[in-house]
Amino acid sequence: MKNMSKFLKKWNSKHRINLLLALFVITAAAGLVYVRYYSSYAPQPLSSSANEEPSPHWAHGQVALLDSASRGWDIHFTRAIANWESNGALNFSIVPGDESEECFIYVGYMNFCTINDPDYGVLALGTYGHIPDSGHITDALFIFNDGALFDKTSVFGNVFWRNKLLCQYMGWSSGLDYRYKDGTDSCMKYMTWQSDQTQIKRQQDPDVTDLTNMMAKYIDHTDGIIPPPKITKPENGQVFNLTSNFGELVEIRENGLLEIYRLDRKDGSEQITFIQKKSK
Repeated sequence: MKNMSKFLKKWNSKHRINLLLALFVITAAAGLVYVRYYSSYAPQPLSSSANEEPSPHWAHGQVALLDSASRGWDIHFTRAIANWESNGALNFSIVPGDESEECFIYVGYMNFCTINDPDYGVLALGTYGHIPDSGHITDALFIFNDGALFDKTSVFGNVFWRNKLLCQYMGWSSGLDYRYKDGTDSCMKYMTWQSDQTQIKRQQDPDVTDLTNMMAKYIDHTDGIIPPPKITKPENGQVFNLTSNFGELVEIRENGLLEIYRLDRKDGSEQITFIQKKSK
């Protein structure tokens, strides 16, 4: 019996060690899988350090979206909204606008507006105001040129460019940055008429990284002290002048086809304008 007792003690000790080793290996493997996944789809922080300004975002995930575009955009509009709302980070309150009026900036609203000018050298233009200290976006407007985007003789005049641009500018107007990395199958990837047009068909929607980054900006967001936006058509907007001074030119990309401007509004906020040209 003494020999049996010694045997059991040795067996239990040995197997306890093996069990602990097995648990350690499993835990380490799970951690490695998590790290690899998180590295691939890591969300953008609202600010990367205490010394940096928060990245742009609306004060809450409920955004009033004014539809002032021509009716040819309806199908693209529905698709883009469904994509950006798909993970619950954002919810758009659609407000009917007037496609016949000029393009206005309205405080508290994101306005989607169109013009029809085949001779205008701009394909699309987006602008938003935000407060640097909080990162809060106060207003947003993006304008598309139907004179190019519905011109069947133009490289831009097709459903793929329209899907891509509307998805892209809604993402940008919600606070996401453009992506320039080659091989990115995301609507947030910047493209030009010089780009490989076969890639456009793969860049119609946000990808997992875009949605993860958007979630990081808005989910459980505690900045909701500003009342939710009204769902009626706004009044007292400011007409956006397409020939106005956009402020300081802070960045040029893609051989001059993309320009980014920053304007100090003198009220503690600044205006960022993103201009995408048809060609040089």
